[in-house]
Amino acid sequence: MVVASVPKDVRLVTDRIKSLYDKRLSYRFYCFMISYFLLSQRSVSKFSLSASYSVSPSWFGRQIKRCPPNRLLRRIRKSLLKKIKETDDAARFVFAIDDTANPKYGKNMTGVALWGSSGGVYKGQKIFAVVVVDLKTKKAYPVAYRIQEKESDETGIDIAANLISDLVGSGFPPLVVVADSWFCSTKLMSSLTDLGCEFVCQTKSNRKVKANPSPNVLWTTLIEVFKGSQRQRVCTDWDNPKILSRKRKRKIISERVLKIRCYKSPVKIIAAYNRRGAKKPFAYYISTSRTRSGAMIWLLARARWKIECVFRTCKQNFSFGKLSCSGREASHLAVEMPFFLYCLLSLEPEKFCFTDSESVDAMARKIRQRITDQTIELLIERPDSAAVIELRQKRSLERSRSLGGEVAANS
Repeated sequence: MVVASVPKDVRLVTDRIKSLYDKRLSYRFYCFMISYFLLSQRSVSKFSLSASYSVSPSWFGRQIKRCPPNRLLRRIRKSLLKKIKETDDAARFVFAIDDTANPKYGKNMTGVALWGSSGGVYKGQKIFAVVVVDLKTKKAYPVAYRIQEKESDETGIDIAANLISDLVGSGFPPLVVVADSWFCSTKLMSSLTDLGCEFVCQTKSNRKVKANPSPNVLWTTLIEVFKGSQRQRVCTDWDNPKILSRKRKRKIISERVLKIRCYKSPVKIIAAYNRRGAKKPFAYYISTSRTRSGAMIWLLARARWKIECVFRTCKQNFSFGKLSCSGREASHLAVEMPFFLYCLLSLEPEKFCFTDSESVDAMARKIRQRITDQTIELLIERPDSAAVIELRQKRSLERSRSLGGEVAANS
C-alpha cells in the first residue's frame, strides 16, 4: 500500500501517545510506527519504500528499544475505568481471558519456543490476554496481556490469575471472569474467589462430581448426573439481529448444584443441548456462584467468544505479532499496539468519523480505503509536491534494486 502523506487518522493516534515514550523520539517515528500497524503491514523494509514519511528500517529497529511495554494499555485502562464508572452498572461488564498462538521464527524474539495448542505443536509465542466485554453493547476492550516465557516456572493458570489480580489492583471492580475449558482449574477458581471475582467457564464431560458432599457418596461423571434431569429453553439477548431474524430455536439447558474435587464450595453447573430430546449435551459450564440463573450463565458463556473476535480482528487488520524487528520491546509492541488501536476505535469512534454502531473490522477497512483515496487524490492534483517527489524517489530505488537483482541472477 502506497502512502504519500501522513494520514489524519495516524496523526490522531500519534498525538495521543507521543507523551508516553522517550522525548528524543521524533514525530516522524511515531507516524511511521502507527501507520505500520494501522495499515496492516508485514515488513518494515517493504513499508519504508511505500511511505513518503518513512524512516530507515535499521534506525527504526534501534529506536523501538526506547518504547518500554505496558504504557499504551495503562493509558487506555483509565478511559475504560471512566466509562465503567459513568455507566454506574459494573455488572454489565465481564473479564474474558484466553491465550492465542503467534507463530514466529528468528533469534532474540521474546518467548519464542515450541508450544502445544489445539492445532498441534508450533514454534512462536504463546500470548495470554484479558478483555473487558460489555454485555449491553457487545463490545470488547483489550486491557492486559502477557507473553509466556518457556524457561519461567509460571504456568498459564498462574499468568491468568496474576493478570486478573493486577487489573483488580489497578482499580477495576471484581468483575465476572469467563474462559474456556483450558482454564477450568480449581486453583484458578480459588484464586479468583479470593479476589472477589465470580468464575464462569466451560468444563469437560469427564469431570468427577457428586450431588451430595457427604464422604459416603461416590463420585460420578457429569453425563450420569444430568441423565433424565429437567430441562428448560433459555432466552438471552446476546444474539445479533441477523441471527434473531432467522427465528432460530433457542438452546435447551439443565442446571444442577454439585460438588467438585479440590474446591471448597459447591458450584452450579449447566448442561447445554441443541434440542429438548437430545441424549447428550454439547457442552457443560461451571459457575462459582450458585445464585446466578442458568440463563445468565449461558449468556456469559456466549460472551466469552468476544475475545476470539478481538484476536481475529487484530491479526487481520492491525499486524498483530508481525513487527519484523528483534528484541523484547519490539515483541511487546507488536502485541500491545494492535490491542491499543482496537480499544481506541471501540472507545472513541467519533474521533475517527465513525458511528458507535460500526464494528472495528469495518472501521479498519474504511480507514485503509480513506488513506488510499487521499493518496490517489494527492498524486493526481499535486504531482510536484515534496511528499510525492520523495515517494517517487523511494519507489525508483525499489525498482533499481529489483532490476539489479535480475541482472545479477542473469549474469
